Amino acid sequence: MRLFIAIMLPEEAGKKILKFADALKRKGVTGRFVPLENLHLTLAFIGEYNDLNHVAEAVNTIDFEPFSIRLNDWTVDRKGILKVIPEENEALVRLAESIRTALISNGIYCDSRSFAPHVTVSRRTTEFTNLKDTDIDMDIDFDVEMFSLMQSVQGQYNSSYTRICSFVYDK
Repeated sequence: MRLFIAIMLPEEAGKKILKFADALKRKGVTGRFVPLENLHLTLAFIGEYNDLNHVAEAVNTIDFEPFSIRLNDWTVDRKGILKVIPEENEALVRLAESIRTALISNGIYCDSRSFAPHVTVSRRTTEFTNLKDTDIDMDIDFDVEMFSLMQSVQGQYNSSYTRICSFVYDK
């Protein structure tokens, strides 16, 4: 199974991202846009791994406090991936580092690239040059009180994601 750990966006935040995407589309931007139910912020990418209980046990040891995220910028990388980016957030970075440390210390490989938090909005994005100076508003706030172990299933044209389990803040 192809696994990752992510913050799934609340519906309201996801709808605001779709509104942002629609504004870009009206300005001529094209690409493979991510549907509402797939919008997420990856904390750790595990890849192919079949022992779900081992992952859940490793991650369940993490203590975290709820925090807020503000998505307030966007970019398109050299691969054509349109990303919405949060403002700097120490709590988010701590959570990602805690998850990665818990996985690695339990013998579970996860992507070792530096954490670069973002929400993917579109892949194979084109016609975006000179849009940074447009009037498209990007300020989306939401609270994080849980994160989830997710399975990704690759389809012919896109991926679908299934929530395996969630880790909820426990007072």
